[in-house]
Amino acid sequence: MDDRLRYKGFLLYGDLNLEFYSLGKTSLQRPVEMNLVGPFVFQQLRCVTTTAIGLPACVSFIAR
Repeated sequence: MDDRLRYKGFLLYGDLNLEFYSLGKTSLQRPVEMNLVGPFVFQQLRCVTTTAIGLPACVSFIAR
């Protein structure tokens, strides 16, 4: 395929602790605490080719 099909992907696992001290224009007395735990998957499949007049064309498929 002459390097026309390209794949990029990764898998991450995170444990994020977040604190928000304001929501929009409203200040808060105490922060809003959030904890995000879990996996994150990113996959991208690209098909790169040229058009009839020789310009590059690309089609991407992304899954998150």
